[in-house]
Amino acid sequence: QVNRKFTMSVETIKTDKEILIETIEQLLIPSTAIKTAFFPQFGEHLGGMRLNELSLFCAPTGCGKTQWLASLVAHLVKHDVKVFVASIETGPHDFLKRVISQWEGIDLNEHENYSVEFVQKLYEKYSPILDEKIIFATYENRVSVDDIITRIAFAQQRYGVKIAVLDNLNFFLDVKNARDQLVEMDQAVHAFVIAAKHIPVHTLLVVHPKKTDGGRVESEFDIKGSSTAVQEASNVILMNRPKKEDIDSGKYDWLNREIVFKKIRKRGININKPIIFRYTNGRYGEV
Repeated sequence: QVNRKFTMSVETIKTDKEILIETIEQLLIPSTAIKTAFFPQFGEHLGGMRLNELSLFCAPTGCGKTQWLASLVAHLVKHDVKVFVASIETGPHDFLKRVISQWEGIDLNEHENYSVEFVQKLYEKYSPILDEKIIFATYENRVSVDDIITRIAFAQQRYGVKIAVLDNLNFFLDVKNARDQLVEMDQAVHAFVIAAKHIPVHTLLVVHPKKTDGGRVESEFDIKGSSTAVQEASNVILMNRPKKEDIDSGKYDWLNREIVFKKIRKRGININKPIIFRYTNGRYGEV
């Protein structure tokens, strides 16, 4: 038994020369990060959406995060990147309307009744583009973490998805009481982190702030839950409305949104550098 334990220990040790050779080999492998040239500053700050990573995305209630995510997906699809979307909060049909709104430059959610001719033109225009580019999870209520991870793995293997957008963490929890909430949130994020290591997908997980009264989320520690989730995630992204003083001074207006990275696994130098977006007619674009 002692010899077996000794042998197992030796197997987990390598010399610096061996690690150097493996490191050089890794440097020769082309990057698999998904570029976001359509959001140039976002892509520059993050260094591309690297596979096998988990990013946390947090914004106050009503800030426009779902439309921003739909805008991101719309651009990815136009660049032939396949995406898995579990938009349980708003549903797949609402999310797809937001994606098409980004392409059309009109907010399809502003009206309820459209003419048959208009709808037919939308179908003819986007049916060739939406050819298994977005794989939707159709859950309408809570779903276990294990189930959603299984769907991500299937979508990656069957359809070749590269990005997974999960909106939001609350729908993957089954909290019986407030005392267990932090524990379950940590367990859920940990499960997504472990899954990311094995599934070649960049997972973007929406989480909620501790305060949901429309105020700003200034810190990664304002994210609901313990600091464990932030520590385990590869990247942490916060989205906010502009500060009141910036609106009053005319620097920004109420249609602007600010995105800040509070953690970047491989480009920490870009932490706390704000990226300003503007929402116009169903579209988000960098200012």
